Parts: sequence; structure tokens; C-alpha cells
Amino acid sequence: MATRLLHQPSRKVPSYVQDVRVGCNCAGPMTIYKRSHLKSRNGCIQCKRRKVKCDESPNSCGPCIKRRIRCSFQPVTSPSSPQPQTTSPHPVSSLLDLELLHNFSTETSLTITTHVPLQQFYRTTFVTEALKTDYLLQYVLSISAFHLAQQHQELLVSVDENQKSTILLKIEGYLVAANFYHDVALSSFRQSLANITAEDSHALFACAALIAMTSLAQSTDSLRTLSLTANQESGSTIMKWLVLIRGVNSVLRETREWVCVGPMAPMLYMRDTEGYGSSIGKVGDDVTAHLDRLSAAFLDSAEPRVADVCVGAIELLRQSFAGIAAGCDYSIVFFWPVLVHEDYMALLQSNRPEALVVLGSYCVLLHTQNWCWWIKGWPAHMLKTIDEVIGEQWRTWLAWPWETISNMASGQRKNRVLLVSEGLCCQ
Repeated sequence: MATRLLHQPSRKVPSYVQDVRVGCNCAGPMTIYKRSHLKSRNGCIQCKRRKVKCDESPNSCGPCIKRRIRCSFQPVTSPSSPQPQTTSPHPVSSLLDLELLHNFSTETSLTITTHVPLQQFYRTTFVTEALKTDYLLQYVLSISAFHLAQQHQELLVSVDENQKSTILLKIEGYLVAANFYHDVALSSFRQSLANITAEDSHALFACAALIAMTSLAQSTDSLRTLSLTANQESGSTIMKWLVLIRGVNSVLRETREWVCVGPMAPMLYMRDTEGYGSSIGKVGDDVTAHLDRLSAAFLDSAEPRVADVCVGAIELLRQSFAGIAAGCDYSIVFFWPVLVHEDYMALLQSNRPEALVVLGSYCVLLHTQNWCWWIKGWPAHMLKTIDEVIGEQWRTWLAWPWETISNMASGQRKNRVLLVSEGLCCQ
């Protein structure tokens, strides 16, 4: 046996084993140490975040398939021209996509409006049209994913520690999908704006409306610190949202003649026929008194040009309060940032205290809809940001917004129970 072993053909010894044998004079059997596993840095983003091993499978790795989330390895098809395909249906290809589409139809659609006929429109016709256009469907899936993440976040307060880890993983998966669809859809949407046609006008208008909603949902979900001053990259969260929501009106101006006779017409009809003016509802005495005092202060101490612009913004704000008092659909709270003059936006961009004070009063209007999951938390955070950047001379004008929001909060908690029971807001 020993002779046989000595005469066996020699095998090539790996270099890392040779390194171990150098200088070894031991008579006993040699111990061969296996080389330690080399970690790959080429795993997908989702596995890296979870700190788990990625099998690096093309298109979508095993762990992501198992968790039913979109993998960063999954290829994104960029449009070959500025005009995305709108005639062929978008393939809903994963279980997660189906879950998101179902949630939009059964849950999220009920939170876009309180008008029952319009809720039915979002559950049916809107989804049918979204299936014809990639970027609109992607925004539908994005807002639905944000909604599911928020719903699961609310569950965290009522489950034990063992269940929390499972829920947190689901939330992470929803947020990855939400941000992925948002980024891909926004790119295609912007390219399509370069050449608007009658065919894609309906999807563009609907998408513009969802963009404003999704931008609020993104920030509300993470409760990020808001800033009114622009940074070097993309600008502040508040200013970014105001610009996005004003973009809805810009798209509408380009597409209105087609949209008003197309499948998305109910989105316009419900708003146009509700009315928008100072006579449609009686504004509360406290609101009237505050806005009157604020206008008088501007006329008394502000520069004439600044006073004129801000007083005009206050009058538009008064009309929005009147609309809410008359029971209009809550989308009326977004009329003010859409219709306010460009000169006011310029003052706000430069952090003029007069413009900031008016925005602080708008926070009260927005807070009337704080029951809605994609608005919840925004008014108070916006007001807090204004409070931090405004000067002492004007800070006293924020006392009424703070006091009103505080008083409204307890009442809204009671009203929310009724809205949930009637299917008008998410649980």
C-alpha cells in the first residue's frame, strides 16, 4: 500500500497550499488549510441592504424572487425615442405587481377623492387606461406601493417583536418597488412632454396628477426633514412639491381640449362643476379675521410690490377655505398652489418672510385633510420648517396656524373613524 502511494502520479498543488508547506519539516501528515471564501461585491442592491448573500442570478436574484420584490438586476427598458409606446398593454408580470394593482383598485383609489362616483372612476376606467401606457401604470404601482408601506407601518404598533421583523421586511420591499417605479416612470413622463399628442394627452394629464400625489407620499412616508431653501442638487422638498403640483396645470393647459372629451374627463368634470370662488361657502370667522389682519399688515409695512402679490395669494387662499366650507371635494386644497401667481412663487423661492407667512396659513387649509395617508404629517412639518427660517418680526403670524392645527388634530382623530367606516379613507 505504501509503495503504491509513493508511485502514484504527482498532483499539482495549489499555490495557497504550497505557501503552507514552505519551511515545513514535520514528519507527520501535512494539514491542508482551505482558502477562505472570497466575498463578492457584485450582489444586488436589495441583498446588500439586507446584508444577505446574493446568488447574482441575471435578471433577478433568488432572494429577491423569494421575497417577491423587484431586484436591481432586473433590466429596465429605456424608450428608444422620446415617445413611449402607448398602444399596447403593459404586461403586469410579477406577483408583486399584481398585489400593487389590486391594492390600488380596492384601497388606494378610495383615498384619491371623497367623491363616490369619482372613486368608482379610479377603480375602473383609470386602471384600464393605465394598462395602456407604461409610465402611467408605473405611477399607479408606485403610489400603491407607498400606500401599502404606510398601511404596514401602522401595524407595527400593535404586533409583537417577532412579527415586527417580518413586517419591516415587507415595508422595505414595498418602498424599494415604490421608488423604483417612481424613478422609471418620471423619466419616461418627462420625455413624453417634449411632444404631446392627442393620443397620449390623457395619460400625461393623469400621470401629472399622480406625480404630485406621489411626491407627497414619498416625503410623508419617511417624514424627512423639510427645507424651504434649495440645495445644490434637486431643490428642497417643499419647493419641489409646489413646482410639481403647478406642473399639473401646465400639462392641463396643453392637453385640455383632448382630455375634456376623453377617458380622463371625469377628473376635470368633478372639479370644474364643484365651483371655485369666494361665494360658494362661508369662511369661518377665525379664518376671516386672521386673513384680514394679515392683509392689513402687508399693506401697512411690506414693500408695495410684495404687498400686492401676497394679498393676491391671500384672496386665493380665502377662496379655497370657502370651497372646503361648502363641502367640495378635498382636492380643492391643491387649487391654491396651482393657481397662485408666479411672482408669489419667486418670493417664496427667495424666502421672503411675507410669502412664508402666507404659506403658513395655507398649512391650516392643507391640515383639514390630514386624515388622508399621503397628506398626513405634511402640514405640521411644513409649518415647522417655516418657523425655523422666518425672522422674529414675522414669527408672531404663525401663532394662529399653530394653534388652529393643534385644535383640529383631536377633532380629526374622531372624524377619521367615521371616514374609515364609510370607506372614504384608508385604515
